[in-house]
Amino acid sequence: MADELPSLTLSAQPFTCRFLTPTLLSCGLITGHCELHTVSPRRDASGLHPTSDMSDGLTLLKRLRVFTSAVRRIVPGPAPNTFIACSSHGQVATVDYADLSSPSISTFTASPPASGLPVGLSALSLPPSLPSLLVTGSDSGAIRVYPVSAQSSAVSSTPLYTSTVHSDYVSSFVFKGTACVALGGDGRISCHELSKVGQEGKDPFVRVSDEQDDEFLAGACIKGGAKLVLGTQSGVLSVFGWGKWGDIETRFPGHPESVDALVKVDENTVLTGSSDGMLRVSQVQPDKFLGVFGDHGGFPVEGLEWGEGGVIASWSHDDVVRLWDGTVFEPHDVVV
Repeated sequence: MADELPSLTLSAQPFTCRFLTPTLLSCGLITGHCELHTVSPRRDASGLHPTSDMSDGLTLLKRLRVFTSAVRRIVPGPAPNTFIACSSHGQVATVDYADLSSPSISTFTASPPASGLPVGLSALSLPPSLPSLLVTGSDSGAIRVYPVSAQSSAVSSTPLYTSTVHSDYVSSFVFKGTACVALGGDGRISCHELSKVGQEGKDPFVRVSDEQDDEFLAGACIKGGAKLVLGTQSGVLSVFGWGKWGDIETRFPGHPESVDALVKVDENTVLTGSSDGMLRVSQVQPDKFLGVFGDHGGFPVEGLEWGEGGVIASWSHDDVVRLWDGTVFEPHDVVV
Protein backbone atom coordinates (compact mmCIF):
# COMPACT_ATOMS: atom_id res chain seq x y z
CA MET A 1 0.00 0.00 0.00
CA ALA A 2 1.18 3.51 -0.78
CA ASP A 3 1.43 6.25 1.81
CA GLU A 4 -1.93 8.02 2.07
CA LEU A 5 -1.65 11.73 2.71
CA PRO A 6 -4.31 13.74 4.56
CA SER A 7 -7.50 13.95 2.50
CA LEU A 8 -9.54 16.85 1.18
CA THR A 9 -13.14 17.10 2.38
CA LEU A 10 -15.30 18.96 -0.12
CA SER A 11 -18.72 20.58 0.22
CA ALA A 12 -20.31 17.93 -2.04
CA GLN A 13 -19.47 14.86 -4.12
CA PRO A 14 -16.83 15.50 -6.80
CA PHE A 15 -17.36 14.35 -10.38
CA THR A 16 -13.90 15.38 -11.52
CA CYS A 17 -10.60 16.81 -10.26
CA ARG A 18 -7.68 18.34 -12.12
CA PHE A 19 -4.34 19.82 -11.08
CA LEU A 20 -4.17 23.25 -12.73
CA THR A 21 -0.63 23.74 -11.41
CA PRO A 22 1.61 21.35 -9.43
CA THR A 23 0.01 22.65 -6.19
CA LEU A 24 -3.46 23.84 -7.26
CA LEU A 25 -6.28 21.29 -7.53
CA SER A 26 -9.65 22.17 -9.06
CA CYS A 27 -12.55 19.93 -8.00
CA GLY A 28 -15.80 19.88 -10.00
CA LEU A 29 -18.84 19.06 -7.88
CA ILE A 30 -22.24 17.52 -8.45
CA THR A 31 -23.76 20.87 -7.39
CA GLY A 32 -22.21 22.77 -10.33
CA HIS A 33 -19.54 24.39 -8.16
CA CYS A 34 -15.77 24.24 -8.57
CA GLU A 35 -13.51 24.34 -5.55
CA LEU A 36 -9.89 25.48 -5.86
CA HIS A 37 -7.58 23.93 -3.25
CA THR A 38 -3.87 24.27 -2.64
CA VAL A 39 -2.26 20.84 -2.23
CA SER A 40 1.25 21.42 -0.99
CA PRO A 41 2.53 18.81 1.48
CA ARG A 42 5.77 19.34 3.30
CA ARG A 43 8.70 17.36 1.87
CA ASP A 44 11.13 15.01 3.58
CA ALA A 45 14.81 15.78 4.10
CA SER A 46 15.59 14.90 0.47
CA GLY A 47 13.09 17.48 -0.72
CA LEU A 48 11.59 14.91 -3.09
CA HIS A 49 8.92 12.96 -1.23
CA PRO A 50 5.75 14.45 0.29
CA THR A 51 5.06 13.69 3.94
CA SER A 52 1.85 13.41 5.93
CA ASP A 53 2.50 16.88 7.36
CA MET A 54 -0.09 18.99 5.55
CA SER A 55 -0.06 21.90 8.00
CA ASP A 56 -0.83 24.97 5.88
CA GLY A 57 -0.64 22.66 2.85
CA LEU A 58 -4.37 22.08 2.24
CA THR A 59 -6.29 25.32 1.79
CA LEU A 60 -9.62 26.08 0.14
CA LEU A 61 -8.91 29.19 -1.94
CA LYS A 62 -12.26 29.62 -3.67
CA ARG A 63 -15.62 27.95 -4.17
CA LEU A 64 -17.40 29.28 -7.22
CA ARG A 65 -20.64 28.47 -9.00
CA VAL A 66 -19.90 27.56 -12.62
CA PHE A 67 -23.03 25.65 -13.72
CA THR A 68 -26.52 24.87 -12.47
CA SER A 69 -25.82 21.16 -13.13
CA ALA A 70 -22.92 18.86 -12.27
CA VAL A 71 -19.39 19.70 -13.38
CA ARG A 72 -18.31 16.68 -15.44
CA ARG A 73 -14.75 17.51 -16.61
CA ILE A 74 -12.07 20.19 -16.10
CA VAL A 75 -8.94 20.96 -18.14
CA PRO A 76 -6.34 23.73 -17.60
CA GLY A 77 -6.74 26.46 -20.22
CA PRO A 78 -3.92 27.51 -22.58
CA ALA A 79 -3.91 30.99 -21.01
CA PRO A 80 -2.44 31.43 -17.50
CA ASN A 81 -4.83 31.24 -14.53
CA THR A 82 -7.70 29.76 -16.54
CA PHE A 83 -9.52 26.46 -16.84
CA ILE A 84 -12.27 25.08 -19.05
CA ALA A 85 -15.10 22.92 -17.69
CA CYS A 86 -18.16 21.11 -19.03
CA SER A 87 -21.45 20.12 -17.43
CA SER A 88 -24.06 17.38 -17.36
CA HIS A 89 -26.41 19.78 -19.21
CA GLY A 90 -24.03 20.24 -22.13
CA GLN A 91 -22.50 23.59 -21.20
CA VAL A 92 -18.88 24.65 -21.67
CA ALA A 93 -17.37 27.34 -19.44
CA THR A 94 -14.08 29.22 -19.43
CA VAL A 95 -13.08 30.36 -15.94
CA ASP A 96 -10.45 33.05 -15.36
CA TYR A 97 -9.35 32.89 -11.73
CA ALA A 98 -6.46 35.38 -11.88
CA ASP A 99 -8.48 37.56 -9.50
CA LEU A 100 -9.84 35.12 -6.93
CA SER A 101 -12.00 37.79 -5.38
CA SER A 102 -13.93 38.14 -8.65
CA PRO A 103 -13.35 35.27 -11.13
CA SER A 104 -14.85 35.69 -14.60
CA ILE A 105 -16.92 32.91 -16.19
CA SER A 106 -18.09 32.74 -19.81
CA THR A 107 -20.46 29.91 -20.80
CA PHE A 108 -22.22 28.49 -23.85
CA THR A 109 -24.29 25.38 -24.56
CA ALA A 110 -22.52 23.01 -26.92
CA SER A 111 -24.71 22.40 -30.00
CA PRO A 112 -28.10 22.11 -28.23
CA PRO A 113 -30.35 19.45 -29.78
CA ALA A 114 -33.48 20.37 -31.73
CA SER A 115 -35.62 18.85 -28.97
CA GLY A 116 -34.38 21.46 -26.54
CA LEU A 117 -33.47 18.78 -24.00
CA PRO A 118 -29.90 19.01 -22.68
CA VAL A 119 -27.33 16.42 -23.77
CA GLY A 120 -24.59 16.14 -21.18
CA LEU A 121 -20.91 16.36 -21.99
CA SER A 122 -19.00 13.31 -20.76
CA ALA A 123 -15.46 14.01 -22.02
CA LEU A 124 -13.32 17.13 -22.42
CA SER A 125 -9.66 17.51 -23.46
CA LEU A 126 -7.11 19.92 -24.87
CA PRO A 127 -4.69 17.93 -27.08
CA PRO A 128 -1.16 18.49 -25.72
CA SER A 129 0.22 19.09 -29.23
CA LEU A 130 -2.73 21.29 -30.32
CA PRO A 131 -3.80 23.40 -27.31
CA SER A 132 -5.75 25.70 -29.65
CA LEU A 133 -8.41 22.98 -29.99
CA LEU A 134 -10.93 21.74 -27.42
CA VAL A 135 -12.31 18.23 -27.96
CA THR A 136 -15.63 17.28 -26.35
CA GLY A 137 -17.60 14.06 -26.16
CA SER A 138 -21.27 13.82 -25.25
CA ASP A 139 -23.65 11.39 -23.59
CA SER A 140 -25.14 10.72 -27.03
CA GLY A 141 -21.76 9.88 -28.59
CA ALA A 142 -21.13 13.11 -30.53
CA ILE A 143 -17.53 14.33 -30.75
CA ARG A 144 -16.96 18.03 -31.43
CA VAL A 145 -13.81 20.11 -31.81
CA TYR A 146 -13.86 23.83 -31.00
CA PRO A 147 -11.24 26.57 -31.45
CA VAL A 148 -9.74 28.01 -28.25
CA SER A 149 -8.05 31.38 -27.78
CA ALA A 150 -4.46 31.11 -26.55
CA GLN A 151 -4.71 34.58 -24.98
CA SER A 152 -7.90 34.11 -22.94
CA SER A 153 -8.85 30.39 -23.19
CA ALA A 154 -12.20 31.55 -24.58
CA VAL A 155 -13.93 28.79 -26.55
CA SER A 156 -15.83 29.55 -29.75
CA SER A 157 -19.37 28.18 -29.70
CA THR A 158 -19.12 27.03 -33.35
CA PRO A 159 -17.42 23.64 -33.76
CA LEU A 160 -14.83 23.13 -36.48
CA TYR A 161 -15.52 19.39 -36.66
CA THR A 162 -18.32 17.05 -35.60
CA SER A 163 -18.37 13.25 -35.61
CA THR A 164 -21.38 11.08 -34.76
CA VAL A 165 -19.72 7.71 -35.30
CA HIS A 166 -20.46 6.60 -31.71
CA SER A 167 -23.96 5.53 -30.68
CA ASP A 168 -23.41 5.88 -26.91
CA TYR A 169 -21.48 8.15 -24.54
CA VAL A 170 -17.82 9.05 -25.08
CA SER A 171 -15.93 8.41 -21.84
CA SER A 172 -12.54 9.98 -22.58
CA PHE A 173 -9.83 10.72 -25.14
CA VAL A 174 -6.25 9.50 -25.59
CA PHE A 175 -3.78 11.50 -27.69
CA LYS A 176 -0.61 10.61 -29.57
CA GLY A 177 0.78 13.58 -31.43
CA THR A 178 -2.11 15.05 -33.40
CA ALA A 179 -4.09 11.79 -33.40
CA CYS A 180 -7.08 11.55 -31.04
CA VAL A 181 -8.67 8.26 -29.99
CA ALA A 182 -12.16 8.48 -28.49
CA LEU A 183 -13.32 5.75 -26.10
CA GLY A 184 -16.96 4.80 -26.40
CA GLY A 185 -19.59 3.29 -24.16
CA ASP A 186 -20.85 1.55 -27.31
CA GLY A 187 -17.89 -0.85 -27.18
CA ARG A 188 -15.92 0.91 -29.90
CA ILE A 189 -13.02 3.33 -30.19
CA SER A 190 -12.57 5.82 -33.01
CA CYS A 191 -9.46 7.62 -34.30
CA HIS A 192 -9.44 11.20 -35.59
CA GLU A 193 -6.51 13.15 -37.10
CA LEU A 194 -6.84 16.59 -35.54
CA SER A 195 -4.25 18.23 -37.82
CA LYS A 196 -6.91 18.05 -40.56
CA VAL A 197 -9.54 19.88 -38.49
CA GLY A 198 -10.57 23.10 -40.23
CA GLN A 199 -8.76 22.23 -43.46
CA GLU A 200 -11.05 22.40 -46.47
CA GLY A 201 -11.53 19.09 -48.25
CA LYS A 202 -9.82 17.03 -45.53
CA ASP A 203 -11.73 14.64 -43.26
CA PRO A 204 -10.22 14.13 -39.77
CA PHE A 205 -12.03 10.80 -39.31
CA VAL A 206 -9.64 7.85 -39.63
CA ARG A 207 -11.28 4.64 -38.45
CA VAL A 208 -13.72 3.15 -35.96
CA SER A 209 -13.01 -0.22 -34.36
CA ASP A 210 -15.13 -3.32 -34.47
CA GLU A 211 -17.73 -3.37 -31.72
CA GLN A 212 -16.68 -5.19 -28.55
CA ASP A 213 -19.04 -6.65 -25.98
CA ASP A 214 -17.87 -4.14 -23.37
CA GLU A 215 -17.61 -0.43 -22.54
CA PHE A 216 -14.32 1.49 -22.76
CA LEU A 217 -13.94 3.79 -19.75
CA ALA A 218 -10.32 5.02 -19.54
CA GLY A 219 -7.06 4.60 -21.42
CA ALA A 220 -3.41 5.47 -21.93
CA CYS A 221 -0.65 5.09 -24.53
CA ILE A 222 2.18 2.76 -23.46
CA LYS A 223 5.14 0.89 -24.98
CA GLY A 224 6.55 4.06 -26.54
CA GLY A 225 3.19 4.80 -28.18
CA ALA A 226 2.94 1.37 -29.82
CA LYS A 227 0.05 0.20 -27.65
CA LEU A 228 -3.20 1.60 -26.29
CA VAL A 229 -4.38 0.07 -23.00
CA LEU A 230 -8.01 0.54 -22.00
CA GLY A 231 -9.98 0.02 -18.81
CA THR A 232 -13.38 -1.58 -19.36
CA GLN A 233 -16.74 -2.16 -17.70
CA SER A 234 -15.98 -5.90 -17.44
CA GLY A 235 -12.73 -5.30 -15.52
CA VAL A 236 -10.51 -6.44 -18.40
CA LEU A 237 -7.55 -4.32 -19.54
CA SER A 238 -7.92 -4.38 -23.34
CA VAL A 239 -4.89 -3.59 -25.51
CA PHE A 240 -4.93 -2.32 -29.12
CA GLY A 241 -1.86 -1.98 -31.31
CA TRP A 242 -1.63 1.70 -32.20
CA GLY A 243 -3.02 2.21 -35.69
CA LYS A 244 -4.55 -1.27 -35.74
CA TRP A 245 -8.05 -0.22 -34.83
CA GLY A 246 -9.99 -3.21 -36.10
CA ASP A 247 -9.91 -5.48 -33.08
CA ILE A 248 -8.31 -5.90 -29.66
CA GLU A 249 -4.82 -7.36 -29.68
CA THR A 250 -4.73 -8.81 -26.16
CA ARG A 251 -6.93 -8.93 -23.06
CA PHE A 252 -5.67 -8.82 -19.45
CA PRO A 253 -8.46 -10.02 -17.12
CA GLY A 254 -8.28 -9.91 -13.34
CA HIS A 255 -9.98 -6.81 -11.98
CA PRO A 256 -13.09 -8.11 -10.19
CA GLU A 257 -15.16 -5.09 -11.25
CA SER A 258 -15.03 -2.27 -13.80
CA VAL A 259 -11.85 -0.25 -14.37
CA ASP A 260 -13.19 3.32 -14.32
CA ALA A 261 -9.87 5.17 -14.00
CA LEU A 262 -6.40 4.53 -15.43
CA VAL A 263 -3.17 6.54 -15.58
CA LYS A 264 0.18 5.65 -17.06
CA VAL A 265 3.07 5.06 -14.64
CA ASP A 266 5.71 4.20 -17.25
CA GLU A 267 5.87 2.49 -20.64
CA ASN A 268 5.01 -0.91 -19.13
CA THR A 269 2.91 -0.06 -16.08
CA VAL A 270 -0.45 1.54 -15.28
CA LEU A 271 -2.28 2.56 -12.12
CA THR A 272 -5.97 1.65 -12.15
CA GLY A 273 -9.02 2.57 -10.09
CA SER A 274 -11.81 0.01 -9.92
CA SER A 275 -15.43 -0.16 -8.76
CA ASP A 276 -14.36 -2.44 -5.91
CA GLY A 277 -12.62 0.57 -4.32
CA MET A 278 -9.06 -0.57 -4.99
CA LEU A 279 -6.17 1.23 -6.68
CA ARG A 280 -3.89 -1.33 -8.33
CA VAL A 281 -0.55 -1.29 -10.12
CA SER A 282 -0.44 -3.53 -13.18
CA GLN A 283 2.25 -4.43 -15.68
CA VAL A 284 1.06 -4.86 -19.27
CA GLN A 285 2.62 -7.27 -21.81
CA PRO A 286 3.77 -9.34 -20.04
CA ASP A 287 0.65 -9.06 -17.88
CA LYS A 288 1.09 -9.06 -14.13
CA PHE A 289 -0.61 -7.49 -11.11
CA LEU A 290 2.18 -5.83 -9.10
CA GLY A 291 0.17 -4.91 -6.03
CA VAL A 292 -2.50 -2.80 -4.36
CA PHE A 293 -1.62 0.91 -4.24
CA GLY A 294 -4.56 2.18 -2.18
CA ASP A 295 -8.10 1.52 -0.98
CA HIS A 296 -11.28 3.62 -0.93
CA GLY A 297 -12.91 1.43 1.69
CA GLY A 298 -15.29 -0.29 -0.70
CA PHE A 299 -16.48 2.87 -2.47
CA PRO A 300 -15.97 2.71 -6.26
CA VAL A 301 -13.02 4.71 -7.57
CA GLU A 302 -14.43 7.20 -10.09
CA GLY A 303 -11.27 9.04 -11.08
CA LEU A 304 -7.51 9.47 -10.77
CA GLU A 305 -5.40 12.59 -11.28
CA TRP A 306 -1.60 12.71 -11.07
CA GLY A 307 -0.09 16.12 -10.49
CA GLU A 308 3.40 17.21 -11.43
CA GLY A 309 3.98 17.93 -7.75
CA GLY A 310 4.13 14.20 -7.04
CA VAL A 311 0.66 13.87 -5.49
CA ILE A 312 -2.02 11.51 -6.82
CA ALA A 313 -5.67 12.40 -6.21
CA SER A 314 -8.49 9.84 -6.30
CA TRP A 315 -12.21 10.26 -5.68
CA SER A 316 -15.36 8.23 -5.25
CA HIS A 317 -19.06 8.62 -4.34
CA ASP A 318 -18.45 10.50 -1.10
CA ASP A 319 -17.27 14.08 -0.57
CA VAL A 320 -13.63 13.15 0.04
CA VAL A 321 -10.66 13.41 -2.33
CA ARG A 322 -7.92 11.05 -1.17
CA LEU A 323 -4.30 12.07 -1.72
CA TRP A 324 -1.38 9.68 -2.19
CA ASP A 325 2.40 9.87 -2.48
CA GLY A 326 3.06 9.38 -6.19
CA THR A 327 6.81 9.92 -5.95
CA VAL A 328 7.24 6.19 -5.29
CA PHE A 329 6.79 5.77 -9.07
CA GLU A 330 8.81 8.70 -10.32
CA PRO A 331 9.88 9.43 -12.95
CA HIS A 332 6.50 8.98 -14.63
CA ASP A 333 4.55 10.39 -17.56
CA VAL A 334 1.59 12.60 -16.75
CA VAL A 335 -1.20 11.70 -19.19
CA VAL A 336 -3.63 14.42 -20.19
